[in-house]
Amino acid sequence: MLNKDQVALRDRARELAQGQIASRAAEVDRTEQYPWDNVNDLKDGGFFGMTIPKAYGGQGLGYLETTLVVEEMAKVCGVSGRIAVEANMGAIGAIMSYGTEEQKRLAADLVLAGHKVREMGPRFVVVKKGEHGAMFFSQDETYVLPAFPTDRVVDPTGAGDSFAGGMMGYLAAEDDFGPATMKRALAYGILVASYNVEDFSLDRMQEIDRDDIERRMEEYKRMLLF
Repeated sequence: MLNKDQVALRDRARELAQGQIASRAAEVDRTEQYPWDNVNDLKDGGFFGMTIPKAYGGQGLGYLETTLVVEEMAKVCGVSGRIAVEANMGAIGAIMSYGTEEQKRLAADLVLAGHKVREMGPRFVVVKKGEHGAMFFSQDETYVLPAFPTDRVVDPTGAGDSFAGGMMGYLAAEDDFGPATMKRALAYGILVASYNVEDFSLDRMQEIDRDDIERRMEEYKRMLLF
């Protein structure tokens, strides 16, 4: 038997699922594109980080509450159901269950810190996560782009600088800060950094040109489609 808070949570999830999520489900299946609008709706609805304990800034809910949300999403959109799983039961759930105190605080603080910094005034915040890619925070969306899986890691020195150069260089060339441009800029930063780590100093960077980066961009796009 669900208590009144669990019923209210289920009903909120059902309202979102049968509204915005359901209206996009067929298009998500047809295009096979990642549903960022659904991600933002889930986040804004309070359906992300549900299992993070209150001590770390989360909601302190359990897997039962998370399952109620996942079930409502999965009824209308399988992908959105899976997103709800990963946002509450995936890596963050494993860290909160089995991680060290330091790992728990890092995992929770990274997301919360990104939003806190943005609330100070910036239009957007980018958090570089080393070998794990980068996170983007804005008023409209929050997402993570993974690192490119190069098999030739020689020296990570300068990866952050090359990431920043690739990202800001693309933004300067485009002279635009729209959501789609920002996402591509983040991707270009990640790809430039992936070349930088393949040799010492600037050696690898001197060997490549724009065509090499564009070819890797096509690989990266294919990697992110599912």
